Amino acid sequence: MPTAPSLTAKVQTIGGSAKLFARRLMPPSEEVAQARGELWAALELNLPAEVDGNLAIKIFFDSLSESYFSSNQESCLTALEQAMLEARERLVGLVTTPEALSFNLTTAALWGDVLYLGQVGAAVAYLFREGSFEDIGVVGVGLRVASGRVQKDDTVILGNASFGQQWPPSRLAASFNQLEEATRGARWVCWPESR
Repeated sequence: MPTAPSLTAKVQTIGGSAKLFARRLMPPSEEVAQARGELWAALELNLPAEVDGNLAIKIFFDSLSESYFSSNQESCLTALEQAMLEARERLVGLVTTPEALSFNLTTAALWGDVLYLGQVGAAVAYLFREGSFEDIGVVGVGLRVASGRVQKDDTVILGNASFGQQWPPSRLAASFNQLEEATRGARWVCWPESR
């Protein structure tokens, strides 16, 4: 595994919608952490009334975590892609009308100094490096994945489309003092909602 920069983290929800969730998913052992790193997810989910939301969220994050960390794929990127597809299929299996399910997800896995990013639907991912923000979201339709290197003082922000509209990179840069105070030096921030 590549040498890892030190990692601190914060997961924060701005606002209070029950449809938006952010999680830090921890590997089950140090051995798995060496092979897969850490996993983060920001999820926006609209379910039909027939589905218990708390159960759906638990099933989704458990499936995402289990699939990613237990994957026999050599590539973290392939394991992330597979885990996202499996977690989504578990959600689809809970509903009688799959078209009633609305699902937006950004995931990020950090293995050493390599960031693996996966997105489905309308979601954002930003990188703060050396005084400026960059949109690192993966452009396209359907499931999208990419990878790149992070540096010691980088900050990665994951969020939903509403957060991205409220806080585009230009506004984040102009309001960085507020952001820095809110994150208190965190390396990762998952914000699935904005006010």
